[in-house]
Amino acid sequence: MSKDITKKGFLERIPSFSLILIMAVLMVIGMALVPLLRVAYNPTPKQGKQLNVSFNWPGASPRVIEQEITSKIEGMVSSVVGVEKTSSTSSYGSGNVAIELKENASVSAVRFEISSLLKQVAGKLPEGAGYPSLSGGSLIPSSRSFSILAALSFSLWLPKGRMRAFLERRAAVSTEVATPTPTNSGGHAFKP
Repeated sequence: MSKDITKKGFLERIPSFSLILIMAVLMVIGMALVPLLRVAYNPTPKQGKQLNVSFNWPGASPRVIEQEITSKIEGMVSSVVGVEKTSSTSSYGSGNVAIELKENASVSAVRFEISSLLKQVAGKLPEGAGYPSLSGGSLIPSSRSFSILAALSFSLWLPKGRMRAFLERRAAVSTEVATPTPTNSGGHAFKP
């Protein structure tokens, strides 16, 4: 008879009632520990890791823009701490420098430093060239897209008057209409 006991596995030697009791105790302990988990109800927003410098020079060829503006800006920007990679495009009358930041770089600090460098180089640009504009690196709230999606899916049962209030409360969507205003560089800036 002692040979039969040694052939049984570990779980086969424990009575089924004891297994059920152990599982129930482990579930109660797990449920008691759930509130101790660190889960954010509103996750912190991420900051975009790409910046973009765009500029124009009406009437200039791509080669001239590359030599006079694009290469200067790309050289300055690539020396900034936190910049991983730069790429540029020069076309007829305009140019663009795309900046990719390192994963651990402070977007605000890099953006500030690049903005300072652009102010320095603006006085050295050829006559007729527009002031370079820096864009990107803005906050990307990860929960906002879910709120908007939820609002759209709830729009089937919400009355028209309550939809606007719901969107303003949940997604912080502004109900003001943006109107374009002309800028010195020939483009448009949007102001509410």
